Amino acid sequence: MRERLMEAVPNARYSLPSVAEIQTRISAFVMESKGNTPGMAQDTRRTTGKRGRKSKVPDEVQEFLDERASANPNIKPRDVVKAIRERFQDLVGIDGVALDDDQLKRAFTAAKKRQQSLN
Repeated sequence: MRERLMEAVPNARYSLPSVAEIQTRISAFVMESKGNTPGMAQDTRRTTGKRGRKSKVPDEVQEFLDERASANPNIKPRDVVKAIRERFQDLVGIDGVALDDDQLKRAFTAAKKRQQSLN
């Protein structure tokens, strides 16, 4: 596309965008036309304010994990997973995919680390 612009207007008074800028704009337009705006995922998922992967664990489950981590810091992740499975029978993540035990254990371990850093 840049080459075509350069051929069409060889003595232009304005600077043409770089190839990377053109590709970025095209990608943004395609995402907008499909309804996939970049901010949608950020609206439904939370982060700690740092770089990293967004959480797939629903808010109510995360609150439950935080409560358990603060109430008993020595509890094992497998015990918490068992309690989560009892309390939240049909647990589905934010993306609509069922959460497995390993994901819940990792989420609980992260909650324990957050509680330890606060204390």
